[in-house]
Parts: sequence; structure tokens; C-alpha cells
Amino acid sequence: MKRMGNGTFARKYYFNEKFFNTQSHEFAWLIGFIASDGHIRKNNKTIVINQKEKEKIIYITNLIESTRSDYFNFYLHSFRIVQILNQYNINNKKTFFYRFPNKLNKCYYSSFLAGYIEGDGCIGVYDNGSGKKYLKISIYGATKFIQDINNKILIKGNILKKNNTHSEISWNGSKAIIFLNWIFSYNKIYKGKKYLIFNEYMSKLYKNTEKYKYDKKRSNVKKILKKEKNIIKIAQTLNIPFQTIYKWKKKGLLC
Repeated sequence: MKRMGNGTFARKYYFNEKFFNTQSHEFAWLIGFIASDGHIRKNNKTIVINQKEKEKIIYITNLIESTRSDYFNFYLHSFRIVQILNQYNINNKKTFFYRFPNKLNKCYYSSFLAGYIEGDGCIGVYDNGSGKKYLKISIYGATKFIQDINNKILIKGNILKKNNTHSEISWNGSKAIIFLNWIFSYNKIYKGKKYLIFNEYMSKLYKNTEKYKYDKKRSNVKKILKKEKNIIKIAQTLNIPFQTIYKWKKKGLLC
């Protein structure tokens, strides 16, 4: 940054400051991510995010329309933006004292937690000891923040104190599925490797259901209908009641 004659600084790159003026799912995701994986320098003018996964930095860069091109180290120089982040409890002492931002509209809690999990969350698939796999999601953070999460949301987790200042909250099995479906419900937020673990687990789970078999049969009918129009013949070939195919067609499920 270049110092101007009036003592202020001219920015070498552009970003859309208006992005931070209005709450949205994207805004909530970003403050969640900064709360977990970013920090504010002691000068209270600079926000820093260091990342090994450049995809996250690219997402943030595009989100705020920044012209900065370093995809592993993200810097945002703005005293005004730091002041806005302070309103969401993000400051240079957040490591030990961070609290859930009461200013955030509850409509955006899901995306905020999705952003936070990208930094200090873990999603994994584990063996229950009898050969069955189960899903687990955990979040690590300042103890009061972890307690805030459980008080703010409907899907209650299990809290484990890790040390004098930090705790972990986790959801297992069906609760983990409900929780992750909720936080990833908004399509336009960043969904990286952690989401892919969840998505792969759900795909495998889905393939063992009757619904999967039902959907697969319908998909096969749809493919054959492109060449063969005789529904009775298709029903005999796929061993499906012809009445079912007619019902699918009437409901527009074979278009």
C-alpha cells in the first residue's frame, strides 16, 4: 500500500466493500471462515487468511470481487472492514475469547457454521466396531463459543472440554446427517473437501435404499423410451409393472 500526502493509504488492489454492508449466506460463510481460520493483525487494519487449499482463497476473492491474485495468502487492508468484523466478535483476541455473533440473523446460522467448519471443523466416516460406518462432525473452539452453538441451534451436540480454554462439540450418526444437511442447504456457499466426504457418504447410504433401486429403474425406463415407445414391451424387458411406467409418464417423471 502506498502512503498518500494526507497520511492515508491508497490500495494497490480493489475489492467490493459493499459486500460487507449486508448480511447474506455468503457473508455469513465468510465471517465464519475468518472467525476460525483468519486473524486480524495488531494494527487492527489488516485481515489475514493463510491457506493450503487455494480453492478457498479463489472463492473468497471472487466473492468480494478482489483484484488481488495471491491464492495462498489472503490479505484485506481496511480499517472499516475490521470494524465491521469486530461487530461479529472477530478481533485479534478471538482465539481464546470468541463468542457466537449475536448480531447475525438466525436465518444465516447454517452458512456461518459451514464457514467456521471449513477452518476448525472435522467431518469423517468411522467404523462403529461391528463393520458399520457412521458419520461424525466435530467443531473445535473457545469453550464459550462451543456452548453458544449448542444454545443457538435446535440440533444439540455433545460437548467435550479439551483444556482450560477450548472445547469440542460433535454430532454422530443420524444427528450428523441432519446437521450437515442443514449447514450445506444453501447452494452458493463454498463446498470443498469436507463437503465431499459428507456427499460421498450420503451417496453410498442412498445406494442401499429402496428409493435408489426405484430411481434407478425409472432412469432405465427413461433411457429406453428414447428408442422404444412400446410401454408394455419396456415393462416386460425391465420386469416393471406397466401401470408403474404409465404413472411415471402421467406425472412427467420420464421427461
